[in-house]
Amino acid sequence: MGNGYVLTAKKIQCCIKNGLTPEEVAEKFQLTPDELKERLKQIYKADAGAKAQAIYGQLEANRKKAHCRKATSKKNAEEPAEVPEVVEEVAAPVKTDLLSDYLKEEEALSKEVMNLEGQHKDLKAKRKVCLDDLRKLQEQAKNLKSSLQKIKDEYDEIASKADAIAEEMNAVSTRLHPKREALEEVRQKIESARTIAICVSEDGTIEAPDNPELSLDPNDWESLKTDLANREECLDLRLRDISTLARLLKICEQIESVSLICDNPELEKAFLAIKQ
Repeated sequence: MGNGYVLTAKKIQCCIKNGLTPEEVAEKFQLTPDELKERLKQIYKADAGAKAQAIYGQLEANRKKAHCRKATSKKNAEEPAEVPEVVEEVAAPVKTDLLSDYLKEEEALSKEVMNLEGQHKDLKAKRKVCLDDLRKLQEQAKNLKSSLQKIKDEYDEIASKADAIAEEMNAVSTRLHPKREALEEVRQKIESARTIAICVSEDGTIEAPDNPELSLDPNDWESLKTDLANREECLDLRLRDISTLARLLKICEQIESVSLICDNPELEKAFLAIKQ
């Protein structure tokens, strides 16, 4: 403020002790009376402004005392004013009031400190719980990471085995293909070896050119002839053809597979229909 003066609690106490009035303090620090009151409220915030009012009241008390001193001065114009004694009389009650104010402020601050300390203690306990939970989660994450690594190692091992097996399968497939072809060829040869070619001429002659040991004169074909004559497959055949068919069927009973070469289409058709 003006003249570099800043109003503080210490300076106010000095003003009170020196008997300054509110007007004199305001003038000294270049303040209006209202600004002085606002400044006191800013300095003394405790007890909702009660302390600021008490300080202002002490300044007003100095005004009354100043009036008393002026009256005394008129009666004793020749006697010097004993300012130090007046200061001492004012200082005693001011000090007592200040102590009371300080005690009240100390009590209020103590309550706030105790409240904040309690909050700090509760928060500290909560933080400890959080840190404990974090440590547990870190341990779980560590174990999970270890488990995942173990699974990954096992996966890689099994994948390597699968790849090795696939290579073996390819190698086996390479060997298997020609073996399958060879097997099919042998089966065809076996089928060919089992199949006997029989030739049937238009006149009813039956021959097996590649198997001369095959018996071409079967027995009991006459009874079969009678049965064939009544079958639907043989209705278009001549009696001679039916006799040839009966002999042929009896011959085929001793053969596993037959390759028929027949000059008579109707006879061949009837043979195939009956042999199904």
